[in-house]
Amino acid sequence: MLSLAVPPLCSLYLDRLELTVGRRQVASRIAAFREEVERRVPRAFPH
Repeated sequence: MLSLAVPPLCSLYLDRLELTVGRRQVASRIAAFREEVERRVPRAFPH
């Protein structure tokens, strides 16, 4: 899995977008990245 220990304000998928040409390629690369990343468990926000 992908490690999320990166400096702040750093895009985790920027290297995947370097050679893209159109909006569809960008969207598909981001979607593929999101499938690879382990998501956090959603928690209720206390009000």
